[in-house]
Amino acid sequence: MDNALGENRFYIKYELDGLDIVPSWGKPGECSLHWFGLTSGRFWIETPAGNLLEYTAAIQELWSPGPHPDYYVARPFEDLVSILPAILEPVPADIATRIADARWRAKAEQWCDSAKDGERWDQWYAASRWWYDRCLDMGYLKHAPRFTFWCVQEKLFFQWQADDKESGVPVWTLPEGQVSIDAPAFETAVTRFCEELLGDMEQKVRSIQQNGWKRTDCVLNVEALVHEQAARREFFQKKRTEHHTTDWQKVRDSLDAVTPMISRADQG
Repeated sequence: MDNALGENRFYIKYELDGLDIVPSWGKPGECSLHWFGLTSGRFWIETPAGNLLEYTAAIQELWSPGPHPDYYVARPFEDLVSILPAILEPVPADIATRIADARWRAKAEQWCDSAKDGERWDQWYAASRWWYDRCLDMGYLKHAPRFTFWCVQEKLFFQWQADDKESGVPVWTLPEGQVSIDAPAFETAVTRFCEELLGDMEQKVRSIQQNGWKRTDCVLNVEALVHEQAARREFFQKKRTEHHTTDWQKVRDSLDAVTPMISRADQG
């Protein structure tokens, strides 16, 4: 499902729970809340191929979860911002073409697993670490999809695998695929998502400062909340200006070294 010439439709969407229904943390009688907890909500991604992080109708009937994951929006914010400098660093086309082939990666991992020691994994990691540095961690979700982003010149590629099933029922509406958009359009989309979340959280923080914390089922440290809001914005601004640098010749040499061994093992 490649969309190399498709439109630049890419948006990270979310909804936040209201202050009165955000779930508290901790044991009964000892519950508290904080910045991360106040981002409770739902999130998904709109792409030229359709919506990702969207549950199938069958799994919604089985779980009754609603169409999108119910979690803390702070988590994709943190993880996406953390890997953004790596994502925006262009990858040489010859390297990207080989590693981006999901079937070839599977063969490489089988080759690594067939050894009794970890030497093959070390060799593979030297050739493919750049790929895993660009993977978005979704492990906090049940049947977590696997998302990877990388740039080649001015084009951003987004590949996903979300083919898990629950009791034979497909979990996600788009089980696998790849799309491409202009890299500036991707950076704009990530920036918009982060700025909107920070803006929404700023409004929540100000509301709590002005009106006080009204809930009696949990406590909240307002001073710490204000401090963390500022820290989250600082974290985002720092990552926006950070540059990731990879020794691509070293990666290419490592890839050239493991490729013949993987090919022989596959033929054998």
